[in-house]
Amino acid sequence: MRPVKLVLEGLRSYRNKTEIDFTDLSLFALIGDTGAGKSSVIEALCLALYGSTTWSGRNVNELMADSAQQMAVELTFTAEDDTWTVTRGHRRAGGAATHKLTSASGQRADGADAVNKRIQRLLGLTKDQFLRAVVMPQGRFEELLKATPGERTDILKGIFRLQALDAVRAQAGAITARWREPIARLDGERGTLPLDPVEAVATATATHRTAVERADKLEERTTKAEAAQDAAAAAKRVVEQISERAARVEDELAAVSPSAIEHIEAAAADIERLSRDATAKRDHAAAEADAANARALAVLRGFANRDGAVTGRNELQQAAKLLEEHLAAQLSATDALTALDAATPPDSIDPALDLAVETARTSHDAAQAAHSDAQAVLTDASRAYRTWVEQRARVAANRAEHVAASNVAADAIKAEQQAAAAAAAAREELAAANEAREHAGRSHAAAAAAAGCAPGDDCPVCARPLPKTFTAPAADDLDAAMAAVTAAASALEACERVARTAGGALATAIAQREAAAAAEARSSAELDIAAHDLESRLTVPVTDTLTEEAAAAELAKAVDRALGAVTAAARELTSASETANRARTDLAASRSRWETEHLQHTQALHRAQRGIGAIREDLSRLPESWRPDNDADPAALTALADTVDSALLEHTAHTDTACEHEARRAAAATELVELGTREATTVIQPTTALVTAASRARTALAQLGQMLAPDFALPEIPSHDAPLHDIAEAVGALHDAATATAAHVATEQHRLTADAQTQVAELEAILADTEAPTLDALHGLAGGARSDATHAADELERVIVSATRAGSIDEALRIAKPFLAALDALSRLLTDGRFIGHLVREREVALLTEASRVLRSLSRDRFGFGDGFKVVDRHSGQERGPDTLSGGERFQASLALALALVEIATRSGGQLEAVFVDEGFGSLDAGSLEQALTTLGSVAVDGKLVALVSHLRQVAEYVDQVLLVERDDATGSRVRLLDPTERDTLLAEDARSRMTA
Repeated sequence: MRPVKLVLEGLRSYRNKTEIDFTDLSLFALIGDTGAGKSSVIEALCLALYGSTTWSGRNVNELMADSAQQMAVELTFTAEDDTWTVTRGHRRAGGAATHKLTSASGQRADGADAVNKRIQRLLGLTKDQFLRAVVMPQGRFEELLKATPGERTDILKGIFRLQALDAVRAQAGAITARWREPIARLDGERGTLPLDPVEAVATATATHRTAVERADKLEERTTKAEAAQDAAAAAKRVVEQISERAARVEDELAAVSPSAIEHIEAAAADIERLSRDATAKRDHAAAEADAANARALAVLRGFANRDGAVTGRNELQQAAKLLEEHLAAQLSATDALTALDAATPPDSIDPALDLAVETARTSHDAAQAAHSDAQAVLTDASRAYRTWVEQRARVAANRAEHVAASNVAADAIKAEQQAAAAAAAAREELAAANEAREHAGRSHAAAAAAAGCAPGDDCPVCARPLPKTFTAPAADDLDAAMAAVTAAASALEACERVARTAGGALATAIAQREAAAAAEARSSAELDIAAHDLESRLTVPVTDTLTEEAAAAELAKAVDRALGAVTAAARELTSASETANRARTDLAASRSRWETEHLQHTQALHRAQRGIGAIREDLSRLPESWRPDNDADPAALTALADTVDSALLEHTAHTDTACEHEARRAAAATELVELGTREATTVIQPTTALVTAASRARTALAQLGQMLAPDFALPEIPSHDAPLHDIAEAVGALHDAATATAAHVATEQHRLTADAQTQVAELEAILADTEAPTLDALHGLAGGARSDATHAADELERVIVSATRAGSIDEALRIAKPFLAALDALSRLLTDGRFIGHLVREREVALLTEASRVLRSLSRDRFGFGDGFKVVDRHSGQERGPDTLSGGERFQASLALALALVEIATRSGGQLEAVFVDEGFGSLDAGSLEQALTTLGSVAVDGKLVALVSHLRQVAEYVDQVLLVERDDATGSRVRLLDPTERDTLLAEDARSRMTA
């Protein structure tokens, strides 16, 4: 699993939508201050993949931002050569949560359980295993190191896809359990089937063949017998049909008489003459009516009809009235606009008013500047006075310090002189004591020489050993003299020590006195400068009795005078501004009234002009003969309307004439209709009846002729609207054809009777050959034979099915029994204690080998891994449990295990392609940190994703890709990828903050 993109919103401090793109990242650092939102990225990953928090699987709403009403996270990642996107969404107020998983190849899962199970299969890890192997959360990075053997086995099985073998074992057991009983049933069923399927099929096939051959023979004879019987019956039926059709032909021809045509022809001639006369009268009346209508339309001169002319007249009358009103309004608006244009108000007020305002403003600005200058002088004087007072106090203090230092120096001189005198007296006492000691030594030479000697020592005179009984001679005067020398020497040392101390104190006092004198001189010089500065700003002399009120009195008067000038100038500016503003207000009101009136009259003028234009436009659509000129006045329009009215009266007269001619045309048309009705009764109907009867007779004769000869031909009967002489000829030809056909009827009937007798004889011969008394008995024999053949076929089919089933069972048992035995063996072998345990142990050995290599690199060859995931101190050879390691050593060991898992999983084709390390770097020293990051970089080079989550900004020194997490109280957390310049700036700021801390 390798993340591609993470989108989160409403999660902890990420109130707004935030997107983190991992596409181009390998080894990168996720840097941010404590509480910025770094660990929330780990929580978002866990929520997206497993639908829960890193610490609990219960209420995930604990991750929701305080002000958010909903929380959403979307993670895109790669696994199993596909790209997947998982989406999770939760609402604070309840409602259905969103759990959706889709892939680029079209796979999909919905619902929490379905999505969680599918992701766990994709990654091969539970949530706890994911947090131990892929993510090292803050405060829990050593969990994989401290895991029990069983927990590590489950993690390894997940990472190396060994759960697939568990699934294989479970599937093998399930298949065995599912097929054991069906195979037993097949064994039992095989005992009920033929022992030799091939022989059983051969016997049934022979029986079936014999039965089919007998049935086929009887059916053939039955078919021939039926054919003979049917042929005899058919010949008899044809003889009967010929007789029936010949009689029908005679009946139909009786209704077709040639004399009926003569009566029809006479009636048709009379009707044709009367129709010609009525048509001539109708056409004349129609022509006269058309001429009258044309004269009426010509009077309208372009109007399509009377209604159009009436509408045109009304439009002209209305236009005349409206045009008169619009022309009057146009004239009124034009006069008003001319008067307004002559009285246009000015564009601006009197320039003298603006000039007065500017003059007043300039005076006011100058007064304000003078007031500010006076205040500045007063402020500077107050500051100079305070400086002078402070400097006087400083001079007094320095003078007191100088006096005190001089007194201390005088006391130190006296003490140094007294210590020197005491030391001189002590030297004299020591010299006297030494002289007394020398005198006593000369008086008691033996005692002086033996002083300090003991038995066995070399003799100070002869150098021989002193005897054991030796005792130094007594000399009381000598002892007292030596004691006096010792006391005098001690007294001298004490006096010299006091003298040295007094000398040091004297040097210190003199130095302090000189320093105080220098400070007094400097402060006196600075006081002179301050006094000179203060005098330059005042009009009164500077004396020790000068007060701040006296120094500022004259200057305060100047400030008050300047303030009065500012007030007066402000009043003048206000007055000038008010006068100018009133003038502007009056001018604006006057111009507004003028503009309002001008706009009103302009609009009135435009309305009048638009009205005139609309009237002209409407009148331009009248027919050209009635269209007025563009400049026509209302009187001209009224006259034109009167002309249209006169044309309407003339149109009415022509229309009445046309109506009279139209009445005569209608009467002639009615006469023609009546003649048509008479023709239908006396000509068309009899003709149609005659043609219909002739057609029926021809049909009957044709049916009879087709029974006699296939190429029999008859004359065609014309339609009822054909010429009457054509119909008469066809009827005569039909009668002639009927006479010729009657001669063939007797001959065909004799032939058919002979054929029927021949077929009866053939039927009798077939019955005699089969020993069947009747055709029905022959049918019975054939049916029995066919039933026997069917039974034989059913038996053959049953035998074939049984034989096929027996062969299938034999083949299935041949394959299934060995396969079931193999599944049993596979289920027994694929257990944690056998094959899977062997694979896990091999993977553990490879994992510990790789982890030892990484840990040696991280710990500078000090630590490695031994059996049972124990950490081995390579210097001492001792195994150490996780609890005996320091925080930095545990982090190194845990990091080595995580990196080794990534490497071994990759070698084994696993899905582990990313590691997230949350904090833990704070327990490493600078050298260990650099070594750890270098090792992580080598893993990232192999195409894997390594994320370093830390609040230590110096982690960014060792990686090129840095994601900075920043948090704002208003907008929440956000993540951005730093470019090289931003990364360098971040490191420089961190270095400065650590130097100044």
